[in-house]
Amino acid sequence: MSACDYKLLGADLSQINTLEAALKLCHIDFELPTLLLSECVLTYMTRRTASGVVRWANETFANSVFVLYEQINPTDAFGLFMQNHFQTVGSPLKCINFFPTIQAQKDRFTQMGWRNLEVLDMNEFYNMMLDDIERDRVEKLEMFDEYEEWHLKCAHYMVLLGYNGNCNQLLSGMIKLTDKSLKAVKEYDGMVKVSRVTGTRVIRRFGHATAQLGTGQAVCVGGFGEQEGKHMRVTDIVLVDSVTMAIKVINPCVDNRLIEVSRMHASLSTLQDGRLFLIGGRLSPMKLCSQVVAIEMNCGKEKINEGEGFVCMNCGKNDDKSENMNSIKESNNGACIKLISVGKMCLNCSKMNISDSNIFLKNSISEGKENSENKENFAKSEEKNVNLNSEAKNISVINEDHGNYKDVKVTVIEQKGDLPCPRWRHTAVVYSNKEEEAIIVYGGRSQNVLALGDCYKFLPDSNAWIKVETTGLLPEAHQSHSASIWNNHMVIAGGLNNDLEPLSSVYLLNLDTNMWSQLNCEINPRYSHTAHVIDNVLILIGGVSFSHDAPGIAMIHLPSGISAEFKLPAADKENLLMLHRHTSYIMDENTVLLLGGGGNCFSFGTHLNSSPLLIDLSECFTTIKQTISNSEIKT
Repeated sequence: MSACDYKLLGADLSQINTLEAALKLCHIDFELPTLLLSECVLTYMTRRTASGVVRWANETFANSVFVLYEQINPTDAFGLFMQNHFQTVGSPLKCINFFPTIQAQKDRFTQMGWRNLEVLDMNEFYNMMLDDIERDRVEKLEMFDEYEEWHLKCAHYMVLLGYNGNCNQLLSGMIKLTDKSLKAVKEYDGMVKVSRVTGTRVIRRFGHATAQLGTGQAVCVGGFGEQEGKHMRVTDIVLVDSVTMAIKVINPCVDNRLIEVSRMHASLSTLQDGRLFLIGGRLSPMKLCSQVVAIEMNCGKEKINEGEGFVCMNCGKNDDKSENMNSIKESNNGACIKLISVGKMCLNCSKMNISDSNIFLKNSISEGKENSENKENFAKSEEKNVNLNSEAKNISVINEDHGNYKDVKVTVIEQKGDLPCPRWRHTAVVYSNKEEEAIIVYGGRSQNVLALGDCYKFLPDSNAWIKVETTGLLPEAHQSHSASIWNNHMVIAGGLNNDLEPLSSVYLLNLDTNMWSQLNCEINPRYSHTAHVIDNVLILIGGVSFSHDAPGIAMIHLPSGISAEFKLPAADKENLLMLHRHTSYIMDENTVLLLGGGGNCFSFGTHLNSSPLLIDLSECFTTIKQTISNSEIKT
């Protein structure tokens, strides 16, 4: 295509002589100021030919600006997911692993003769080059709820400007105050251990809600994931035994058009009487859930006989003499082969049987033989479960099956009082005192407000809502944050603010006085993470930030504010793990059960973590406790 002021050429960039000859035929003036724009071009070429183009451009155009836009950060989970996408569509990123970071790209252009380099990743570009009015306009054009994948993608693309001759810098008026691509708090490496649970059903969903049922089970409701061989908003309810890793999938048999169960980004809270309350969430970004749904589950557990033979998990010997030991024996489906001693001392080796019970029971299930007799027994006992009560913990074995569950009752609650606006990406915690048991809902987002800062109390006994008027050092509005109970406080950590920027703050709301305070601590920003409190330590798991290195595990000692960050293990390209939009469950003082997670990227497709997974935090706890001890000695 050729016009008086426009020329469109097709050329092979690996053939520099041919390219330059074609430009000369178009009568190009190599001395005039020239803008060279490479939008995801060089990364598809070999390293040698791509760098040859960069060098040739510098040597050929006397006054020029080279603008490079392409992918970076190929080695984390999202980077590997991105690489796999381009490999699958037949356009592998040939250069990205040679120039994986912003610094590597800057070094390449410097070596090729370019000067006054300006580089921004796309999170920085969007938040710093667009003013507030323009960002607000863009964010309200249509409902959007894939923040995690948007920020992750922007952290994996960058724009670089290199200058030659007398061309002025295009971004000279932009002042970069902080580099949010780097983590502010240094992380310990090699202390977080992640292992996959095998021999059980796989859970693949994100944006779901999880709550503890009794003392041995986790309940997952809603989210987006796999069901019946399709990707969809999930209607099934999943029960996970936190000891045996046995999984039961339940169809609650409700019409989701009438009873909103298959929600995303809702909260699920367990009351003392075992009822589960599903609050908030959305069916789509345009259809929010206003119903409060109560879920009642009767697992029909049976207590097994005690006083039979035991196997010690430390020495492996039969222990018929152990004092006051409870046990778990073979269920009708043959899942557990041996009786496991839990919670008391073995008289053979004089060791307690607590810490390894999860591993042994898990192995017992995966190694159980599935013969015809077991299958027949399983069919006869489809609705039976085995329960163990001990002083140390409760262990339940749930028959693995799929189908309708007769003892699930789903009810839409008739609400009254000062109802909160429909919302999602909020949090809910259960707080009980001598007077009442209440569900405290905080923050989230609505259709019109990107982050909410209000707080409500739901009283299940009366189904009434009360707006909580708070005082003190009020936090800015939050969504996609975490909330935990610590003593008489609700602890809010991380999240997104109204500008959709990840937060690093920790706030405490005294639930007796309704007064806010801020904890003085140092953690890396994050949102879409999970949180738990163990022994006065707040644990933050995963999340998303503007950093080029995904958030790992943060631990904060709540009485003192002493904190430490721990790096996640290197990404495994065969089993990618994206720690956002997941849920987690505390198994013991050192172990966390991870369920689901992932997301839907508009460019690269959907990733669903294969779970359950176990996260071992024992080394992390040793480190934070030592840090606390050292601080106490100094003071």
